[in-house]
Amino acid sequence: MTISSSVPAPGLTVLVVTGPVSPEELRNRAVEFVRYHPTPLALWDFGQAEFSTVSSNDIRSVFDAARPFAENRRSGKTALLFSSALGYGMGRMSEAIAEHREFPYTFRSFWDREAAMQWLRAGAGEETPGTSEAQQA
Repeated sequence: MTISSSVPAPGLTVLVVTGPVSPEELRNRAVEFVRYHPTPLALWDFGQAEFSTVSSNDIRSVFDAARPFAENRRSGKTALLFSSALGYGMGRMSEAIAEHREFPYTFRSFWDREAAMQWLRAGAGEETPGTSEAQQA
């Protein structure tokens, strides 16, 4: 698995994950981002990632590790972009975990990059086409 990151616009970090997902690497990179390089907006692009060895416990462990630093992104938004049904399911699970654990920023899963970017750019509280619910239709 590789994770490359860029800051294409002020306040936005794009992290691109490719290859078989390593839960340990994902956890470490998520903590590094939230702890040392937080931006209000983040797009995690899992379009080229493969999730066959990732469990729900692995996803929970990413949230457990990042939680102590979550305030660094208060009121931020994280878009999760997927190209596979398994990945998208992991994204929806991530949304539920973040809400249940009262993360101070929002997660949303997408199939479409442009919809994800529209949501990230939208003001607080605005709904935009392409949210996870609309994508399932």
